[in-house]
Amino acid sequence: MNRKIRWLGVIALLTILLWMPIQVGANPDLEDFTAYTEVDPNDHINVVNSTHIQVTDIAEDEDAYLYRDYGAGFFANFTHYLEVRLDDHISATARANCWAVANEIDDWTGVSDGFSVQVAWANAAGTWRLKLAKMEAGTETSASADVSGGTWYYLTITRNGDTLTLDIYSDANRSTLVDSLSLTVDASISFRYLYAVQSQNSGDADTLSFTVANLDIGLNSPQFIGFEAPSKAYAHKWFYLNASINDDDGASDIKNCSLTLNGGITLKWDGSNFTLTDSNGYAELDASGCLKTVLNSTAVKLSWKVKLDWDYPYESVDVDGAVYDAHGKQDTLSVSDLFDFEDDLKVLNVSVSDDRASVESVVYVTGEVKLEDGILPDDWSGAVVKVGGHSAQPQSDGSFNVSLTLPSEVGLHNYTVYSYTVDDGETSILNGSISVIADRIVIPGFHIWMPWVYEAKYEALTGQVIDVNCEPYLEYDHHPLSGNDTLQINGYNFTYDGFLGVWVAHISSSTPDTVKLDTVSSAYEADYGIDVGVILKPLTIKFETEASVMRPMNTLLTQYLMKGDLVGFVTGCYTMRLGEVFYGLVLLALMIPIYIRYQSLMAVAVLMLLLGAVIEYMIPTPAITMSKILIILGVAGILYRLFVRRD
Repeated sequence: MNRKIRWLGVIALLTILLWMPIQVGANPDLEDFTAYTEVDPNDHINVVNSTHIQVTDIAEDEDAYLYRDYGAGFFANFTHYLEVRLDDHISATARANCWAVANEIDDWTGVSDGFSVQVAWANAAGTWRLKLAKMEAGTETSASADVSGGTWYYLTITRNGDTLTLDIYSDANRSTLVDSLSLTVDASISFRYLYAVQSQNSGDADTLSFTVANLDIGLNSPQFIGFEAPSKAYAHKWFYLNASINDDDGASDIKNCSLTLNGGITLKWDGSNFTLTDSNGYAELDASGCLKTVLNSTAVKLSWKVKLDWDYPYESVDVDGAVYDAHGKQDTLSVSDLFDFEDDLKVLNVSVSDDRASVESVVYVTGEVKLEDGILPDDWSGAVVKVGGHSAQPQSDGSFNVSLTLPSEVGLHNYTVYSYTVDDGETSILNGSISVIADRIVIPGFHIWMPWVYEAKYEALTGQVIDVNCEPYLEYDHHPLSGNDTLQINGYNFTYDGFLGVWVAHISSSTPDTVKLDTVSSAYEADYGIDVGVILKPLTIKFETEASVMRPMNTLLTQYLMKGDLVGFVTGCYTMRLGEVFYGLVLLALMIPIYIRYQSLMAVAVLMLLLGAVIEYMIPTPAITMSKILIILGVAGILYRLFVRRD
């Protein structure tokens, strides 16, 4: 059973090969029957493919035809080539046209003027015939040749002036002539419509079947010479995509062309205008920059000026082209990997305006960004450079300047500098990096009497000057402020004492007042430009009158000693007149043994003078007058010894 089926398949294949005209590949110069207009109410005409028509049981009592409009007066002198096979008939005379030209759209009997080649079954003679016919003013004249059914015939139809000729050949090379028919025609007449099939409606129901193939009317199809594009197209960079086309019928015969790229991008030229169809928004067309260049009398180059967006997803671009001439003839061309698409960005030459700056200050990150291969796009829309949440769009030359606000935390902060395309979220393949120290000036506290004690509260007399000192530094690495720097706290200017390495301000008030040192008015560290400061332990100075200060000793005892604050007690005593008396008694107790030891007022006077000077310099406080008293007593003792007493 299987063997029988195989043999039936072989027989069917051989039958098809024998009954079809031999073609080697598609010939673009042949007429495309799929582009013809079909009028076929009874479905007798079957366009098998672009070059092959199967007509089955077309009758002489119907209007059925397949035609194409070539424009008024197109067919004058011409040579057409055609292949036809007569397949079947009923037992009656029947005929139909396998080729015709005319100026009306109708069956053959409805045209007033035209030429035709007819297939016919002559029932009386019992033979197939091919006929050459003309219709002039509704009157038909014809010549015929007897042929065989089931055989392919290769026809050449020529009109030259007043002569119409049909040459019938039995081979595809048209070397074996079967018959030649000729008619004299009106040399002045030309035709508009070409028919590949046309019925002859005489009112009879007689039918016949035939096949038409490979109609060549001598027109050349346009041919793609090729496509041209740069080897690599870059995002947001204009480039030309070119299609060169030749048409042996003349460059003016080329009427429209389209190129389709990956991603549904279609570039079109309709004979005058360049357009773009792109539903995804991948591309942009500069219609004013597109060009049609006539290469010679038969060839043109069409150039689309195109720009692809950042989000175009294809790295390698294929192009499919189709071109049509004025007669509907076409050519197609597909080229894989015509060009590559590149949208990768690189961030280069990154730097920061200041690698150590104040917390919450602004520094500027600069550099340049370019496409792969160092290419600059024509515009940077849709692309930004980002640093730590801050961004900026590159300039036309690829340079960028991003304003970066440093955090409030002191420390070394590292940032990645990268480019970013908004449409697809793609980041650069090469990034930059910067490191910035965010820093601030710290005033840990204030000294008044003892340099190792940070005072929080202090009481003083009105009209006296208190020397307040501090030791500011940079928090990141404890770098101290020096003489090139400036410091102002609550409006008081502090100056740098290079000998002691401290910053000093002289503070006083002529009326009772409270002075607070808790806010850095201005500060500037010159080495790194740090200008933000913070006070860790503020100081409050309360200026009072003498009566207010002279309070009982038990206040000091209650406030300090009973709480175990010996330093506070000593300091409290030191700031009061009562304290001065106390210190005076202490100093007197020291002076008496010295006088007894040396039995000399001069020694005591010199000691007072030196001790007063030391106290005045080393203990900067306006509340004490003991240093001044000691200096006065010392000077007085020396003068007394020199000018009054004579030992």
